[in-house]
Amino acid sequence: MKKSILILALTVFAASSCSKKDDTPQNQTPGSYMSLNANEARTYQNTDNSTGTPVVTEYTITSTNRDSSVSSRNYHVFINSATQGSEYYAVSGNDYYNLRALPTELGGSLAEVLYLKTNVAVGSGWDQNFNINFSGVPITATLNNTVVGTELSRTVLGKAYSHVIQIKTTVSASAIPSNSLTSNIQSYYAPGYGLIESSSLIDLDYLGITSHTDMVTLLKSSNF
Repeated sequence: MKKSILILALTVFAASSCSKKDDTPQNQTPGSYMSLNANEARTYQNTDNSTGTPVVTEYTITSTNRDSSVSSRNYHVFINSATQGSEYYAVSGNDYYNLRALPTELGGSLAEVLYLKTNVAVGSGWDQNFNINFSGVPITATLNNTVVGTELSRTVLGKAYSHVIQIKTTVSASAIPSNSLTSNIQSYYAPGYGLIESSSLIDLDYLGITSHTDMVTLLKSSNF
């Protein structure tokens, strides 16, 4: 089992993005945690500390004027400046979805990730299972999401946000013992902004495969 594909399979479900611009906390009642308006652009700063030497990159997610229907759900289409590929986001009531492509080695199919629920109490959460076939071997990857806090205040790169929801996500896989795979993914979402900050720590040590992932993503700017 190749290291790169295994890690990608376990982490492809654990990333998402979106935002809005302001200099002070918002005091109004929280509204949608995801804007789907066309031409809105969000720029993120990503710092990869996995090797001990920080590597900083930026990418922009730009909302198009297109929607796409997948599995009876209507997704809005975004373009990622780093990959020039499409990303898909949907909002259904209190549920927020992202459609993500699996690596080619895992079939290349789309996986629907429920990355945020805005009506879940602190301490509660939701799980998602994903059946993966790697070289003929069935693997079940599980995302466990827990609401750590709501109505939080958070400052990111000098900008203050309120009504923030904090989600903790852990990743497990049926083929890997729990003491061989540890993870701690923290995500922060603000009304009208979407994701404003995330940090991902994932360590794997199994059957001679070792990997350390340490990444931080911050909302840097937006054009709205």
